[in-house]
Amino acid sequence: MMRALIILFLAFCFTNCNSQIQKSKKMQLTDKEIKERGYQIKKDDTIFMKDGKLDITKLKEIGISSGSSEPAYYQYEGYLNDTYVYISGNTKNGFGKNIKFKKDDSFRYGFSYFPSGELKGYGIEYSNFFKKGIWYDYDIKGAIEKYENYDAPYEFSWEDVKQFLKEQDIKGNQIQNIFRGELNGVHGWEIIYKPEEFLKTDNVKVLTLDPKTGKIVKTEIRDVSRQLD
Repeated sequence: MMRALIILFLAFCFTNCNSQIQKSKKMQLTDKEIKERGYQIKKDDTIFMKDGKLDITKLKEIGISSGSSEPAYYQYEGYLNDTYVYISGNTKNGFGKNIKFKKDDSFRYGFSYFPSGELKGYGIEYSNFFKKGIWYDYDIKGAIEKYENYDAPYEFSWEDVKQFLKEQDIKGNQIQNIFRGELNGVHGWEIIYKPEEFLKTDNVKVLTLDPKTGKIVKTEIRDVSRQLD
């Protein structure tokens, strides 16, 4: 079963901007190994499932229906076997299932299903801001149609970011957000946090990390009040 990723306390210090960063070792997977993992994920998908499909009957029984159109839209939110589960959808557009081992975990495990309940897709997402790891698409018979590794452009991985920032001992409640993505054709990490000296201001510090080395390529002070104008 997939293990939960716990919300992490992240940190940064300017004095280490030019320090050598030790990256974690990455394991290169073959196409066969990636697909084997995808099929194992499908096999391990057992929460709110019956006979290899999302248990739509159970969802209708214990979920909440909304809307006046047909087919009805159902949703369920709660804990099953100490796991936080949110499911929603209908038999026209399909269903989605999000799993967290704690409701406030940083990452959610997302599953999408065909209207009849077969697994359609899987992926891990950080607070709706970036996709992590390998995302899979399945056909209705359960075969992997395609996959995409969203970690590929980032030799400096999420695990490296955690370690790099954690060592700087900034409190977790100072972290505003973490993004990674492509801007003007260049991939990078962006870390937004509010140090103590900014607590009574509208300012935050924004750090941009090189996706390969983890070195800080840009530091800026951003006035978030302007974003509300």
